[in-house]
Amino acid sequence: MYVEFQMLLYGDAPSRFRVTLLRNKGADARDPQDPNRVEVSLSRLIWEQFGVRQLDTPDYWWTFANSHEMAHAIAHAGRLLFGFGVPWLEGSLAPTKPSEKPNPTEPDAQY
Repeated sequence: MYVEFQMLLYGDAPSRFRVTLLRNKGADARDPQDPNRVEVSLSRLIWEQFGVRQLDTPDYWWTFANSHEMAHAIAHAGRLLFGFGVPWLEGSLAPTKPSEKPNPTEPDAQY
């Protein structure tokens, strides 16, 4: 189980980050040898698997212009991560649409 934060820092525009969830066996989170490998962004998981429309889009990036906004964005992402993402990765929280599963061979696949 892996959680990846991808942050893009810009000096002249708001910076942004997104959270990616990965499930795989072994040290390499993206090792294609595991047929049950899963890689999906937190926003896409929440939007498409749980039907929660709290974010603007399934390809959501949290944006911030200063450290105060960054702290709020990280706190917001963290609540969603520990409310949905980590329990889903652990298998203790099932999606509301159980017939739809992420495509294990495509990162952030449309499903």
